[in-house]
Amino acid sequence: MGLGYELANYLSKNSNGAYQFNVEVLPRNRLDMLLTKTDMIIPWVSYAWFGPKATEKYQWSKPIFKDASIYIWNKKSVQTFSQPEHLKGFHLGGIQGYHFINVGPLVKSGEVKRSDTGSEQQLLEMLLLKRFDDGIGPYSSFAYIIKDNSWKDDFSYSIYHNYQRHFLIKTTNKELSSYIEEIPQKMLADKNWGQIMQTYGLDNILLNNLGGFTTKNE
Repeated sequence: MGLGYELANYLSKNSNGAYQFNVEVLPRNRLDMLLTKTDMIIPWVSYAWFGPKATEKYQWSKPIFKDASIYIWNKKSVQTFSQPEHLKGFHLGGIQGYHFINVGPLVKSGEVKRSDTGSEQQLLEMLLLKRFDDGIGPYSSFAYIIKDNSWKDDFSYSIYHNYQRHFLIKTTNKELSSYIEEIPQKMLADKNWGQIMQTYGLDNILLNNLGGFTTKNE
């Protein structure tokens, strides 16, 4: 089904029939355009992705969970990565549309070669094939893909930077706004939601323990 659809079902169910949530996947440029003129609830997002005045411009929920962008590489590699300078002279795999703080200037200067893929899945596949030396992307996405493909013994990683994911709330409906603003607290305490997160390999995120690509039942 996908975690976004699980979330939409969870929000609909817990509203006691007041709301029906549907998923629409949008490219970032279209999302930015619609955000200027359309009411919407955007899940899984960070303040930093919407400009320096995002906290003033939009309403935000409490955190859904803590996530991280990570350096990730083939475990068979002799090289490790934990800061931008370590990328110098290596081939970095990225995801189209993602911008990496302190890495862009190294790419622009030619000290780091960067190639992009269309998805997190493709990035991990390229790392397995050793087409890239390292990749950068979201722990949460990588954790699910790695669990789904039984790849947990194939990759090493380190934290690039930590951040929190929220709902961005843009609506004139005050009741809906209040519901979304507070629902993360209920989600974090809800064992049913915890089981959904575990299914997607994300229970470590709920525990704020990014110690490895593992789950409780392993």
